[in-house]
Amino acid sequence: DVFSQHWIFQSEYLSSCYRALMHLDDGCDNIISGNYFAAKNDYNLAKQEIFNILNSRKIYFKGYFKDWFKNDRKIFISNLINHLDKEFESAIILNKR
Repeated sequence: DVFSQHWIFQSEYLSSCYRALMHLDDGCDNIISGNYFAAKNDYNLAKQEIFNILNSRKIYFKGYFKDWFKNDRKIFISNLINHLDKEFESAIILNKR
C-alpha cells in the first residue's frame, strides 16, 4: 500500500506538474505572439493535467492514507484550477495594452 499510494502517486504527480508547466509555458508564448486560441487550448491542457493530479489522489489514497490531502493548504491544487482561468484572462488583457 505504501508503495502504490506514495511512490507511484508521487511519480504521476511530478509528471503531471511538469506537463502542466510545459503547457502553461506554451500558453504564455502564444499569448505573447497574439495566438489566443492556441493559448486557451494550452491552458485547458494544463488544467487537465491538474485534474489528473486530483483524480489520482482518489485512486491511490485509500485506507490509512485516505485523508492524506484533506484540507490541503500548502499546495491547494483544486484552487489552482480556478486561478488559471482568471490569470489567462488577465494575461490577455495585459498583452493587448
